[in-house]
Amino acid sequence: MDPTTGSTEEVPTLYRVILALVVELERSDGRREASRIRKSALAAYGGAWDARQRHRLEELEHQLRRSIASHRRSPG
Repeated sequence: MDPTTGSTEEVPTLYRVILALVVELERSDGRREASRIRKSALAAYGGAWDARQRHRLEELEHQLRRSIASHRRSPG
């Protein structure tokens, strides 16, 4: 598989992972950011399932993971 394009077959699985991470972020008191990311993910998922949208979903997944980790480290 070409690493620059990736497989669009991963899109549904990636979207489900993002939704699970959004719930986790919401539980970590990141509701506003979770809502924004959910909307972005839905827009990407609802568009063409191409390498660009898959890449956008990957970026959102990384962003969610960073945000969740940040909320875990934050006091309170």
